[in-house]
Amino acid sequence: GYGESGNKNSLSYLKMKKSFFKALNPLVLKKIYYRDYPNSGKEKLSERSINIKFNDEIKKVVHTFDDSDTTSAQSLMAKSSLVICDYLSTPYNSMLISNIPSIILFNKDTYYLVDSYKGVYDCLIKANIMFTNPLFASKFINEIHTQIDSWWYSKNVQDARDFYLNQNFGKNGTIDKYILSLS
Repeated sequence: GYGESGNKNSLSYLKMKKSFFKALNPLVLKKIYYRDYPNSGKEKLSERSINIKFNDEIKKVVHTFDDSDTTSAQSLMAKSSLVICDYLSTPYNSMLISNIPSIILFNKDTYYLVDSYKGVYDCLIKANIMFTNPLFASKFINEIHTQIDSWWYSKNVQDARDFYLNQNFGKNGTIDKYILSLS
């Protein structure tokens, strides 16, 4: 998950992850199930070598480190009280659609938005669902980790989530109808 530029921006991405985890409360760290990129795909990544040291360090502080090919990310998300996603790909939209409490880290140095999409995440950022600063994300999680549901199911957060989904996927059922029309 290094964004659109692969190895070019991998150091910025790794710096974001290091800052984020370093600022988390040790009690929070001990609750984290860290799902890394599956082993079978790592060898294809040119950035693999820079992740080895980070993974060695993160294994020491989190509850579980998983880079297996057997664990389904979807099943892990469904069982989680809070999912933290550090890259912009299918999972963050899946979490929002499924209404799974989520924190999304958005590294502006690794993901580029054309001008017409610059505000697409504003509602998520204002509701503390998405963060462009990893330290702010860590601080927020440290504050809400014992009351995740109160935060997530608040009107402000649910309204922001609904607004984002409606703007990007249409009203409830719109995407389902579209997919069914293709068959």
